[in-house]
Amino acid sequence: MRPKTFVLFAIVLIVLGAVLASTAVAASPTAAACPRGPGTDASCPIRVQFAAGTYGTTVHGRLTLAPDQRYYVVRARAGQRMILSFVGAGAMRGGITFPGGGGDGPFNGEGDALTLPTTGDYIIYVGQNTMAGSIWTGRFSLSILIR
Repeated sequence: MRPKTFVLFAIVLIVLGAVLASTAVAASPTAAACPRGPGTDASCPIRVQFAAGTYGTTVHGRLTLAPDQRYYVVRARAGQRMILSFVGAGAMRGGITFPGGGGDGPFNGEGDALTLPTTGDYIIYVGQNTMAGSIWTGRFSLSILIR
């Protein structure tokens, strides 16, 4: 590699590393905001992004406390339709908080659908449904579709 090319390549890597580091820090909640870890509280939800060209994804998690919930955030536009499906090792329920307040739920996870009222970040939460079954710990899957 020629010296000029090497220096240019090194500068690009340094700048790219700085951009990625600042993006990761800005997008991730601080440890102080999430004492139990990301996704364990509405103030520190896990950001969900769809792969390019897709309109949905499935995330997997684990509930460890009784009762317990996990929180995810997804960006969507007003008028889009969201469908939520989830299943776990025991009875579950979930809901959604709209940007700026308000929300919908509880949902039972069997393909619950709603039309989104505004553009912004929607917080989706899922957890144990202690009214429909015993307290449990274990794995779950949450599918989010937005069209």
